[in-house]
Amino acid sequence: MPFTGHQKKSIRERAGWFRGRALNLRPAAQDQPRKHNPSSPVHSLAFLLLFLYVWLCRLADEWPARHRVHRPFRRHPTPVALSPGNAPRAVAGKKPAWATTALIRLAARTPKALASCRRLSGRFNRRFASRGVTVSHDWVWKQLKQHAPAIARQRRRWRACGPRPLPVNDTWAADLTGLTDATGETHLVFGLLDHGSRALLSLRCLRRKTSITILRALLDACERHGIPRALRTDNEAMFTSALFRFALRWLGIRHQRSAPGCPWQNGRIERFFGTLKRELEILVPPSLGTLPARLSLFASYYNARRPHMALNDRTPAQAWQAGGGTRHRADSG
Repeated sequence: MPFTGHQKKSIRERAGWFRGRALNLRPAAQDQPRKHNPSSPVHSLAFLLLFLYVWLCRLADEWPARHRVHRPFRRHPTPVALSPGNAPRAVAGKKPAWATTALIRLAARTPKALASCRRLSGRFNRRFASRGVTVSHDWVWKQLKQHAPAIARQRRRWRACGPRPLPVNDTWAADLTGLTDATGETHLVFGLLDHGSRALLSLRCLRRKTSITILRALLDACERHGIPRALRTDNEAMFTSALFRFALRWLGIRHQRSAPGCPWQNGRIERFFGTLKRELEILVPPSLGTLPARLSLFASYYNARRPHMALNDRTPAQAWQAGGGTRHRADSG
């Protein structure tokens, strides 16, 4: 059905209007300004949004003043108890007298090669964090310089006193080291030493550095010599694993661990490893057999023939027998 003239005109006007909207132009028929109609939905919605925007801006400005917590003025605030988690790195001001005394004792008991200001300040802060007093390495340097004669006197006095006697088969020390055989291959060696008698309870090569292998060697020693009261180790992963700690708790053995970076706190087994590496090649040369056989011969010599200065020139076997020797958990009370 053909379009009439009026319909064609209407179609052309509509097409021109849409084409003008696409070109962002307004048709000539709509160039005249529209009349303002405040009752239209568009104007109502715009007014509502403007009102909400102004109200939110005023609310954001007035919120802190309305909801500020008013606390009474205090000239001296209540002190907060310090703990290792919230203790500051250093507390300004004059330190108490006991801090200087404790630092002198700590420096005298620390080897000279490891008695740096940063090490001493770190050890002091870890040890006395519960008292709420921490020190900086600058303060430690000033105290070391001022009290150097007192530190030297205490160090000489403690060296002259010697170690105090300890009960036999009460505390054991365990650690690992590496030894090289005749072929140049490095083997992992496990050592177990008694604190009271210096008796070597176990010296063997391990295939793997795991908690299972160390527990197997420890259980063999407990079966032969009884269960000790405590075991001292360092902080390596196989000594701090959940399995190792559970086994010690199940056996009733107290686990003593040295502080991080303080090998002298487990000094008896460390000193034995130094003797082992120095005297093994001389007393038990590689021509006598494999490394496990040589370690067995050295353990027999160390326990039965080699005198120890800390034992008044007695052998570890003599000190072991004099102290009671093997004891079991039923006899330990």
